[in-house]
Amino acid sequence: MKLSVEYLQRQYDFWRVEIGKKGIWDADKFGDVTFRIRPKNRSYNALFCRRWMKREGERVLTDRIIFYENVEDFDPNFIDNVLVHEMIHQYLIQNNIKGKTPHGPVFKKYMTQINSLFDGRLRINIKDDNPTRPKEGAGDTLHNLLIVNRGDSCYCCLINPAKLKEFNNKARYLRKKGSIESFKWAQSYDVYFERFSRCTRSLHGDKIKKDRLEEYIGHYNIQFRPFTKISSPTEGSFLGRLFGFS
Repeated sequence: MKLSVEYLQRQYDFWRVEIGKKGIWDADKFGDVTFRIRPKNRSYNALFCRRWMKREGERVLTDRIIFYENVEDFDPNFIDNVLVHEMIHQYLIQNNIKGKTPHGPVFKKYMTQINSLFDGRLRINIKDDNPTRPKEGAGDTLHNLLIVNRGDSCYCCLINPAKLKEFNNKARYLRKKGSIESFKWAQSYDVYFERFSRCTRSLHGDKIKKDRLEEYIGHYNIQFRPFTKISSPTEGSFLGRLFGFS
């Protein structure tokens, strides 16, 4: 089938009311949302996102459900499952129903109720439960990483590309202050890092014991780079060493 905004809107209206009849959510408490269809994405079939967007010179908070064209090869039931998954996110966010993580107990409560009451019609899962979606391995996105050496551990941080210079200065300051021992810029194409939350204001990352760092670097094909070259493709010599951080 050919995926279209009109089809998504029709299925959205159907499931919003149908699931509301079962008392799982209040169909009238869904706010405005727009649909977009974009080219294929290795990481996602779809996502719900909230963004400030500029319209007629003013910033407007806009909610969107974005589908990627890789789902058009699947049957309508699969698309319904993906759509309702994103509708749960929309309902929780628009009604300020908070959970500690996007797919935590609150999300799973709604997911389990829907799967139970619509058994045979819907089977919603989360990304990590989907065997067709790779968790590791070579991808299309080049990830800029900052490996921080602190105490008995290292931290692998995914840096927002717009903040590279800012974090380079921040890491140098933290090293001078003594808050960290050393740091090193690196890159990887591994899709593992697509699950990370990018650092935009403060450093946070994957904690690795120092005696496991070399194994970690090899497993995710991380290649160290001078800061001046981190926007280039990861070609050249592979270091894979803990010591000798600049």
